[in-house]
Amino acid sequence: MPRGISLTEFQKGQAIAYINDGKTILEITGRQNHKDYIKQLETELLPYGSDWGGENWIHQQDGASIHSAQGVKKWFDDNNVQVFPWPAKSPDLNIVENVWAMLVERVYGQGRQYENVKELHESLDSVWNTFCQKDIQNLYDSMPNRVFELIQAGGKKPSY
Repeated sequence: MPRGISLTEFQKGQAIAYINDGKTILEITGRQNHKDYIKQLETELLPYGSDWGGENWIHQQDGASIHSAQGVKKWFDDNNVQVFPWPAKSPDLNIVENVWAMLVERVYGQGRQYENVKELHESLDSVWNTFCQKDIQNLYDSMPNRVFELIQAGGKKPSY
């Protein structure tokens, strides 16, 4: 199974996040600020980072404002966590985002709606457990072509 953090908003400020080592699920309720994010990093990221990547792993995140707050940047520095440089408004080549889009499509397919967070959580868990490794491998295999298209498009969003 792929490893990464995926997050979706549900109703006003509630969210469910998957820290994907194939079995770890983290549910977040309410809005997060940078201090909440730091607590999440301390309890979820640090314990798993070395298990996943040994000594030389790199954390990747999107450009959400809580991710780029000065306190968060300081926390990364203080904890020797390398963060993958992700330019603002860059074309999205993040495979985790592509996996998340596939997951959302399967969870919300045919207009499916959920009555509550628990029901959504159960559906996400069920769909995640049926995810095919081939789907993920196809995304990795497509990366050379994606990068080539990005270069050909002069850094603008390619057609993929």
